[in-house]
Amino acid sequence: MRGAGLIATVVITAGLWLFARGHGPTAPAGVPVYCADVTRVVVVATDARQTGGNGGLAEASSLASIVARLRVDAEALSKAGQAQTSSALRALAGDVDQWRTAILSNDAVAETIALDRVLSVETTVPGC
Repeated sequence: MRGAGLIATVVITAGLWLFARGHGPTAPAGVPVYCADVTRVVVVATDARQTGGNGGLAEASSLASIVARLRVDAEALSKAGQAQTSSALRALAGDVDQWRTAILSNDAVAETIALDRVLSVETTVPGC
């Protein structure tokens, strides 16, 4: 069962990555580009919640790439003068990074706390 969850996580993550990158620098009409990265957080977090967070190193690797993308998005928004959205993305990136750190340190309590924080913070990103 654990292998099936890992395979599902990899397939979903790859699909989201391909979907997000397929739009290039623009997203569908009316949808901010950074929403693809926020959606990716939601999918990985929801999957982790449903599987009990048994993704291990694969999940941590996926989270590292998500953190990097969120920080790039936050920097771009900051330069564009969208401070509120930039701040929300930075907060989400920090929470995702704490979740990744908890996974790598095998700290189940910290992982649960960080996952709950990620699921609550992602709703505060404007425009998504």
